Amino acid sequence: MRTRTLLANLARCASVIGLVGAMAAPLAAAPSALPLALKRVLLSSGGVGYFEYEAQVEGAAELTLEAPLSQMDDILKSLIVYDEVGAVSHITLPGKESLDQIFRDLPFGAAALNSTVELLNALQGAEVEIKGGSALRGRLLKVTAETALLPDKLGSVTRHRIAVMTPQGLQQAMLEEVEALRFTDPTLQEQLQKALSAISEHRAHHRRTLRLQVNGEGKRKVRAGYVVEAPLWKTSYRLSLSAGAQADAPAPSRLQGWALLENMSGQDWEGVELTLASGNPVTFRQALYQAYFVKRPEVPIEVLGRVLPRLDTGTVAAQAAPAPTPPPFAAMAPQEEADKQSNAAEARAGRAYGKSLYAADGVASTAQLEPAAGQEGVEQVLFTLPAPVSVKNGYAVLLPIADRAVPTLRVSLYQPETQERHPLASVQLTNDTVTSLPPGAITIYEQSSYLGDGRLSALPVGDKRLVSFAVDTKINVNRNDQQTSAVSKGKISGGMFYSTRMDTTTTTYRIKSLHPDDRLLWIEHPHQGDWKLVSPDATAVEMTPEAYRIPQVLKKNAETELPVVFQYAQEEVLALTDLSADQIMVYAGSSQLDEPLKQAFAKLGEARGQMDRLKKEIEQLEQQRQALFKDQERLRENLGRVPANSDLAKRYLKTLDTQENTLEASHASLQQKTAELEKLRQQFEQKVQALTL
Repeated sequence: MRTRTLLANLARCASVIGLVGAMAAPLAAAPSALPLALKRVLLSSGGVGYFEYEAQVEGAAELTLEAPLSQMDDILKSLIVYDEVGAVSHITLPGKESLDQIFRDLPFGAAALNSTVELLNALQGAEVEIKGGSALRGRLLKVTAETALLPDKLGSVTRHRIAVMTPQGLQQAMLEEVEALRFTDPTLQEQLQKALSAISEHRAHHRRTLRLQVNGEGKRKVRAGYVVEAPLWKTSYRLSLSAGAQADAPAPSRLQGWALLENMSGQDWEGVELTLASGNPVTFRQALYQAYFVKRPEVPIEVLGRVLPRLDTGTVAAQAAPAPTPPPFAAMAPQEEADKQSNAAEARAGRAYGKSLYAADGVASTAQLEPAAGQEGVEQVLFTLPAPVSVKNGYAVLLPIADRAVPTLRVSLYQPETQERHPLASVQLTNDTVTSLPPGAITIYEQSSYLGDGRLSALPVGDKRLVSFAVDTKINVNRNDQQTSAVSKGKISGGMFYSTRMDTTTTTYRIKSLHPDDRLLWIEHPHQGDWKLVSPDATAVEMTPEAYRIPQVLKKNAETELPVVFQYAQEEVLALTDLSADQIMVYAGSSQLDEPLKQAFAKLGEARGQMDRLKKEIEQLEQQRQALFKDQERLRENLGRVPANSDLAKRYLKTLDTQENTLEASHASLQQKTAELEKLRQQFEQKVQALTL
């Protein structure tokens, strides 16, 4: 077994020696490249991160930057280089599918480099020079495998025989006995070097190396940065409420903010300057690291001087003005420096506040934090950590970004769509600091006791946010809705009545508080479109996008009633001649109209009543006449069926005569009443047209 193992190791060594000998070539050594080191990271709440690298260079240099293949699109879209006195000549990187393209132009495939045997067989006909047990020079014919038995029945071993066509004829050598094998063709030697270099660059299948060529003089610092996809960093807060606050007065409370972030960049962060940006930038992806081929039209072969003009795509300036050098990532403007000093003063005040927050109650305060320095920008807020941060790839870290004393107001918030019977225990935070606060979850404590969780939306400087964290079961709320509609004012002109109808809705909140102290209640009453808030006074009410926020101080162990009144004014135009007597008398009895207008409606109602009564009499006469006409038709039909001189025929004739007399009388009465109605109608219309109030 020892002999077999030894022979196998010798065979592998010979194979390696042969491959090294085949690849060795006297090429000029390339200058060593300088790797760029990660120094700064900025994580944005937009789901991207800015990663900045730097290196110290002297004169012209080549810098390398390695990154995951999945980030190449973003890197090619956003890569930026800072060199105060130098210039960037070009940046190169392997193509996405460049390995296949490289071997496409070589006389052998990538599989040929799996072993010496496969390479030699792939290069049949190439001229080689062999040194070792046999010294040969000629063209490769083939390498074949042979199996040889080991002595003492210790097994077998595979050896490889090289056949070479030399000027003396076909000669052979054992590959395992070869000390060196060299291809004599310099072009083939260069192609092998090119293939091995490509394999080396593509060794990490999921990573790519960018090479930045910078030109310049002297020693200097070169920085390069890019923006790539990064996990969203999250914010969470801890709010420690001060005890004994008044019902309607803010009290200082301690707010601590933490940022949770993950390093999924594909590399460890070692002592990087970390900044967290809270904003909403526009971000997108574009597949730049992808080869695209434009489908071209096929044109006929040009004959007899036919030409194809070049397509004109527009013009640009012959020489562009040089772009200004961007300021360094860590540089601060004078105003930013002032903000930094303000943040430092605020942090000192926060530490002093933390030491005295619970001194009166003898309760231990929470630990002091070393928060990030906040910097307010136009589109975002930056939180820069005070010390370098180290995070291994694939790990998460929780970092403090805020430790502040903020004014807080304890309040019970009634949101009927959230909880119909009870309000929500809430606290209103006022951001009176110099930087905005990003959104995040917030945990509420009071004297080391947990009260509940809430959600804090983005809080700009000078603004306020309400955070609800529990249900206040010691306050019960009942509501009752009523709606009325009445004409509030009007005028008569040109036979028309112009009125304003006032619709009123009244919601009465009946509230019972079982708290041993006074409480501030905010009632969120939904918006009602164009309706106007009449009560309570609108100057004491705030508005959210969905509701009015109405304050009410509840006395301890007491019941309170709060009416909320809305009104909506609707303009109406009615023709008085179209109104019935009952409709007119409704306006005559309205308590909202003035007395002259009510009296005018009363007179119009009386006149309209006469017309309506007369019209009703005319309708009754017409109904009677129609009944007689119908009965006459029946009698005439019966009369045609009986003998002419029978008693029944005589009876029918007598009844018809009586009905005819009645019809004549009713016709006269109908004409008289119709004429009287027309006269009353004309008088009513004249009276209406002449009326102006």
